Amino acid sequence: MEAAENLRFADYIMLSFAPQIFLTAMVYDGVFELFPNCAAASSNRAPAGRRSSCGNWTWASRASSGPTPILKAMPLTPSEYIRRAVKFTPFPGEDVAG
Repeated sequence: MEAAENLRFADYIMLSFAPQIFLTAMVYDGVFELFPNCAAASSNRAPAGRRSSCGNWTWASRASSGPTPILKAMPLTPSEYIRRAVKFTPFPGEDVAG
């Protein structure tokens, strides 16, 4: 399969980290709570990446050494904010059924 752009393997592996860090900051800084109608999009991020990130957010919020005051004050879990506010699009040619 030919790629539409010059993308190396190492680049592709790292694509998900910047959006995950940014969205984590949006959740933990209370942006999605303060602005419930705020919407975001993460391009070139398959649904599988969203599922694993949501699992990480949920696990981290439960596994941390006692919920922080920020987490205690949130009526939703971090994953629920992401599911409510963020839409994801797959990378061109990526299998989204698997």
